[in-house]
Amino acid sequence: MSKRLIKYLLVLQILMYPLAANSEETAMQWGDLSPQQKQVLNRFESQWSTFSEERKKRLLTGADRWMNATPEQREIMKQRFALWKDLPEDKKQLLRNKFQQFKALSPREQAEIRNRYQWYKNLPPSKRQQLREKWNKMTPEQKQKVKNRIRQRYKSLSPQQKRALQQRRQAR
Repeated sequence: MSKRLIKYLLVLQILMYPLAANSEETAMQWGDLSPQQKQVLNRFESQWSTFSEERKKRLLTGADRWMNATPEQREIMKQRFALWKDLPEDKKQLLRNKFQQFKALSPREQAEIRNRYQWYKNLPPSKRQQLREKWNKMTPEQKQKVKNRIRQRYKSLSPQQKRALQQRRQAR
């Protein structure tokens, strides 16, 4: 998975992360929002009543994340959102599908993907570039073979070896 794709997935996660469901499902009105939420979401005021409850919850989650973010985090969020807005619709749909696939994975599988990404992110830039070039030169069949080989190696590990591997990855 490319670095750019992962960034897009993170943006999607920020934009689509649902709020914890309230025990009472009531329609959220604009007047129910806090002054801070209204300030962040002011451009949606005229449309608020037309949004689904799910969309309102996503927007409120995003607003809360924005309000709790540091200035540096906000700048990153702006950059990532700008990248998202500039994507063609077919790429956006592809990323939405990938995000849904990711969310359908077990928490353990999601953690494994996050660990692998963290490992990759911690590599020196030159090593990341070498890996990208090597991967991009592979045919789809070669890529599939590599994926299968990794899966088979992992499946053949004992539970103790899997735990040790996971601990080593988390320690990186």
